Amino acid sequence: MVAGMRRAATSVMLEDVAAPVQHLAALTADMRAMFDRLGYPDANIFGHALEGNLHLLFTQSLASDKERDQFGELMEVMCDIVANKYGGSLKAEHGTGRNVAPFVEMEWGEEATQLMWRVKRALDPAATLSPGVLLSSDRSAHVRHLKRMPATHHLVDACMECGFCESVCPTREHSLSPRQRIVALRAIQLQREDEAAAAGVRG
Repeated sequence: MVAGMRRAATSVMLEDVAAPVQHLAALTADMRAMFDRLGYPDANIFGHALEGNLHLLFTQSLASDKERDQFGELMEVMCDIVANKYGGSLKAEHGTGRNVAPFVEMEWGEEATQLMWRVKRALDPAATLSPGVLLSSDRSAHVRHLKRMPATHHLVDACMECGFCESVCPTREHSLSPRQRIVALRAIQLQREDEAAAAGVRG
């Protein structure tokens, strides 16, 4: 529901953190203050209090350098509060992904992180299995290769590309799936925007 109500041309972001239960109230207050200070008025915080687990749901435009910098700062601040201030986990229920991979050492420390790298290199010496997803030596990986979500059409803009609709779509086996059609429409719109921007530079 939150995803469908977000502003057009924004992505839905969901982070998943945890801390010792006795710190949950303070962590929640710090997360709320972080969102307010960094300009995320629509951010939602919910979770599982018994486990000290918080889900941080917010929307983010990634169209401009300023917005990408805003997102980068949010991730830096969030990880610092959770890992350093509260000794918490940057991924509570869900696995580490590209957003958190650069911060694994912040949470686990150098010795444990180097052990993880040793295991990774022993089992995957060519780094072909999900490179940069669980571990990353690129401290800026979370702000690289970000997917832009252009405003395309009011029906398309409501989609967050979760794919839940695909299994029940009557057209799924006859043409592109609903998500594939939406991704194609967004790619066309991005191409138009990039061409318009390039023409403006040339002009």
